[in-house]
Amino acid sequence: MSKEPIEQIGKGNQWYIADQIAESESPRQRRVIADRIRFILQTVTEWRDKTCQQQDSVLPLRLLDAGCGDGVLLKALAPLEGFEIYGVDYNPLRVNRAKENVPKAIVRQGDLRNLDFEDSFFDVIIMSQVLEHILEDVLVLKSLARILKRDGILILGVPNEGCLLAQLRNKYLESYILKITDHVNFYTEKTIMMKIVEAGFAVDRVVRIGFAFPHQMITAWLNSRDWGYQLGQLLGRLVKSQVAAFHFVCRKVT
Repeated sequence: MSKEPIEQIGKGNQWYIADQIAESESPRQRRVIADRIRFILQTVTEWRDKTCQQQDSVLPLRLLDAGCGDGVLLKALAPLEGFEIYGVDYNPLRVNRAKENVPKAIVRQGDLRNLDFEDSFFDVIIMSQVLEHILEDVLVLKSLARILKRDGILILGVPNEGCLLAQLRNKYLESYILKITDHVNFYTEKTIMMKIVEAGFAVDRVVRIGFAFPHQMITAWLNSRDWGYQLGQLLGRLVKSQVAAFHFVCRKVT
């Protein structure tokens, strides 16, 4: 991980202590988060139904939210039928919050580089907006591959911060971001795909999300309005290399 969480919590670093549930419900984030959750729930539900039809699966299936934070996604996953829901995060403050926010989930503190689960333990693993925080990204993906079943799926979400417009924002228009961000990886679609394959996965589906407007104030202002959010989705479809983020649906091949 990029920094020790206890030290950063003590310093009051907002990347480590901010209320993620409240942030997910803010005007500038709620549409983004709602669409992200909608896609994940639809993908997981379709995979569950297809899997249960094709083979004699033993219920409940096991699902892991890797890097669960305060439990924003866990809250949406908890009502899913046929799943036992797990969450893991290395920040003890967020682990405690997730336990309180989603009592139904089994949440523990852990290091994504070396997870304390048996081989082939999970049917579904979700890691959304987490990998960009971890320097040893391939090691983490290999750790997830180890604990994922052969016929399971990994849903991986990362920002497209290596694209031209995001680099324009981070290096020139808002260069302070690089001084305060906890991100250590700035992916493009090509670079993250290479990491996924190196870790032993194949990508079955890529979903491109939003548009990388080169200033946070512009992004927040547009995302807080229905028409502005839809404009971002349209621009992302027109200029795919400059989308805000990706979701990859992956299967284990090695």
